[in-house]
Amino acid sequence: MTTTTQSPGNAVRWLLLAAFCLAMLVGGWSYQRWLSGMVAQKAATKDATLFEFDNEETDDVVRVIATISSVDPLKGDMTVRLETSAEGNLVSDDGTLKQDIHIYVNSVTGKADYPFKRGETMGPIEYTTSLDGSTFQYPNDRYQAYVEVIASNEKAEAVPLEVEGYSTAGGFVIRKGDVKDVFEHNVPEFDEGEARVVLNMERSAPVKLFARFILTLQWLLALSGLSVVLRVVIGGRKCELALFTWLTAMLFALPPMRNAMVGVPSIGIYVDFLGFLCAEGLVACSLAALVLTWHLRKAG
Repeated sequence: MTTTTQSPGNAVRWLLLAAFCLAMLVGGWSYQRWLSGMVAQKAATKDATLFEFDNEETDDVVRVIATISSVDPLKGDMTVRLETSAEGNLVSDDGTLKQDIHIYVNSVTGKADYPFKRGETMGPIEYTTSLDGSTFQYPNDRYQAYVEVIASNEKAEAVPLEVEGYSTAGGFVIRKGDVKDVFEHNVPEFDEGEARVVLNMERSAPVKLFARFILTLQWLLALSGLSVVLRVVIGGRKCELALFTWLTAMLFALPPMRNAMVGVPSIGIYVDFLGFLCAEGLVACSLAALVLTWHLRKAG
C-alpha cells in the first residue's frame, strides 16, 4: 500500500493561491463599498444647494436660479445658466412684466446686460465667466470663480433679488467660498438688488483616483520592460526579436494611456514629470539598450 504525501512546494502554492483569492475577495468587497458610497454621495449632492440668498423684506422680487453647467480649465472658462422670473407686483396677471428690468452679470464673452421689456416675460440667460487657477497641478489643481448678478429697473433703481445656486458640472467638486477673496471688504455679498458669490472648485475623487491609477500603470509597464531588458543585458538571457516589438508597442501605447485621464491638460504638467515622461524615457532607454546588446552580442 502506497501513500502520497504533498510536497512542501505544493503546499506553498496552495497557500499563495488561497491568499490571492482572499485578497481578491477583500479588494472586490472594498471596491464595491467604495463605489456604493460614491453613488450615494453623488445622489445626495445632485440637488444640493451651493448658495442661497433669500429676500425676507418683500415678495416683489426677481427670482434667479443659477446653475454651474460646465467648468473648462483648459479654456479658463466657467459657464453659468440663469433661470430668471419675476414675482409679486413686478408682474401682471398674465405673467408679463409691469416695468423694464435689466439683469447684469459678470460675463467675459458676449454681452453682460440682459434687458427684459415691459409686457414681456423673463427668460433664461447663459453666459461665460473667467476661471482663476493653474492646470499644472492636475489632478490636484484648484480653481476659483465668482457669480455676480445685479437687477435694476429703467430708472436704474435696484430690484430685489432672490438667488439659488446649483451645479451640474461633471468631474468637479464646487463649494462656496469667501466673497472677500475676490471683492473688496466693503462690497456686500447680498444686497437688495445685488448678489455675489465666490466658488472654489477641485477635481472630484473618481477623477483623482483614475489619474493615480493611470500613473501607476505607466510605472508598472516601464519597470516591467526595464526588468526584462536587464535580464537580457546583464543576466545573459537570449535577445529575442519579440522583445523589440513589445517595447516598441509600449513606447507608443503610453501617450494614449496618458490622454485617457479625465480632463487632462496638454503635456507639460506635474503628473507628466511624475510618471509619463519618466516611463516613456525608461522604455526608450530599455529599447535602445536592447538594440545595442543585439548588435554587440555574438550569435549563439
